[in-house]
Amino acid sequence: MINRKLTNVHAMSVLPTFTRASTAYKEDGTSVASGVPRIESSGVKIEEGTTNLIPSSTVLVKYSPSEYTTEVVTEGEYTGWTKVILSYVCSQGYIGYLPVYPISAGSSRSFSIEFVSLTSKVIPTLAGGTEFAMSVIDGNRYSVTYTNSTTGALYLGIYFISRGYKGQFVSETFYYRNVQYEDKAYATSFTPTTRSAEALTIPSSALSVTEGTIEFDFIAPQNIFSGGASVVITLNSDFTNKNCLDVQLNATRYIQLFVGAGSSYNRLDTNVVAVAGTKYRVSFRWSSTSVSIAVNGVIKATINSPAVFAIENYIYLGRLATSTYFLNSTISNLRISNKARSDTELAYTGDLAVDYYTTYLLPCKTSLVPKNF
Repeated sequence: MINRKLTNVHAMSVLPTFTRASTAYKEDGTSVASGVPRIESSGVKIEEGTTNLIPSSTVLVKYSPSEYTTEVVTEGEYTGWTKVILSYVCSQGYIGYLPVYPISAGSSRSFSIEFVSLTSKVIPTLAGGTEFAMSVIDGNRYSVTYTNSTTGALYLGIYFISRGYKGQFVSETFYYRNVQYEDKAYATSFTPTTRSAEALTIPSSALSVTEGTIEFDFIAPQNIFSGGASVVITLNSDFTNKNCLDVQLNATRYIQLFVGAGSSYNRLDTNVVAVAGTKYRVSFRWSSTSVSIAVNGVIKATINSPAVFAIENYIYLGRLATSTYFLNSTISNLRISNKARSDTELAYTGDLAVDYYTTYLLPCKTSLVPKNF
């Protein structure tokens, strides 16, 4: 028979709290209503707020004398995408472009678009006098960031080009959708207008300061938050009070654990660089004698001193309470235990389950409902 402290039994039945005061779009292009979490195949997504600066009614402007026809697909695999049937490419290689956007001196902007060329004869690029290549960041999504280092404003936009077929008749079909220009230095997932910041918390009553373990999976984000770090999980409200028990990626993408209270803290460096788009299992345990962190089942760092930290009201996932240091990615398979689990237990990297020591389990695979006994 499972016998836990009443607070832990209560925590198991408490739903997480998720907030977002706007609609948002999932990776497959479907929208979810305000206040509804985005559950992807890799877990629940937590992102910062952003505004799309390009109008949703934007249409492709022809670069004459290139020739093509366009239509919005209404059925099949590319429903909702704009379909472009190309017949002739002008001598410069340009086919058409989306509206250009001013970038003031010293500012950074990100440009992104979902794009498919059936025979790879066409590519999207950022242009406006000079061209800047766009890189694939997720599936069919291309993105590029430009920082204006000049003393005046520059005007740039997304162009479609076909370098190998300049001045030629060519038969090619390509598709695009979800164009986004953002007033920040990296792209986040698509929003047609403005997406509010997301927050996800779980009850801190699932924790014990004397002994415990937290395990979870996360997908490393494409970019580290502009403040210089991306938080995966944290107990502290900000980075100044040092009442901390948190895992974050630093500016150079190293996975780190901070644990402390009051005026001091310890930092455990894993020396693991989180590669964008890669899944990692992170586990950390604490007791009256030591603190350890494991990545993908392997212990990476240990300090042989008691864990000293303060428990606040909530555990935040994917950001700080101050709406900063966003993960901008997904989290899943979160388990909290009232035991400092063994090396053998931490070596397991499959789906986690409830056992005698579990005080909270949040799979994040189909919903944000915690798994009970």
